[in-house]
Amino acid sequence: MAAHRAILDRERRGPVRVLFLGDSVTHGWADVPSIFDEAFGKDAPCNAGVTLDRVQNVRWRVANGELDGIDPDVILLQVGLENLTLDHEAPAGVARGITALVADIHTRRPRAKVVVLDIFPASGGNAEVVRETNDRLAQRITLRNTGFYRVGDSIPPSDFPDGLRLSSNGYSKLAKELATIITTMYYSGSGWPPHP
Repeated sequence: MAAHRAILDRERRGPVRVLFLGDSVTHGWADVPSIFDEAFGKDAPCNAGVTLDRVQNVRWRVANGELDGIDPDVILLQVGLENLTLDHEAPAGVARGITALVADIHTRRPRAKVVVLDIFPASGGNAEVVRETNDRLAQRITLRNTGFYRVGDSIPPSDFPDGLRLSSNGYSKLAKELATIITTMYYSGSGWPPHP
């Protein structure tokens, strides 16, 4: 709840043009502020990642105010690893839950581009369930203004020193991938921001 209240407080201070929504990997941007600010600072970002959140936790946060009062251009979503690795949920159920979460987001903010990131790392003992979930997501994320992006394959296992969390070097690589998605996929030729 403290993390949820802190996110709401940041959103109230506005503006929020790019919302990072998710679990531990998203929250980890707080540990590399210089990388985050250099890559996204001009885009009025908000980090709404919460360590150990499951899909259902993020759905609760969305239902309880974290998309109210803001109008982001892009929402980057990554969640599901804890469902798979800590709760040992089946890939099919996790993929269904993420798809429902994306629908929740789309209903509340239909103008926003929703970038659904693959779950990673797809290595080690969790590789099979992570890959299966990502494959299912690639087939299920079909709403207008949404897209599924596999960025984890560009980050080598060495950038996950404990097998789960990204190193600062890993976040540098992820920042480049996401900056390309934000600028090239959605704003090429139209300038930033896309509206006043």
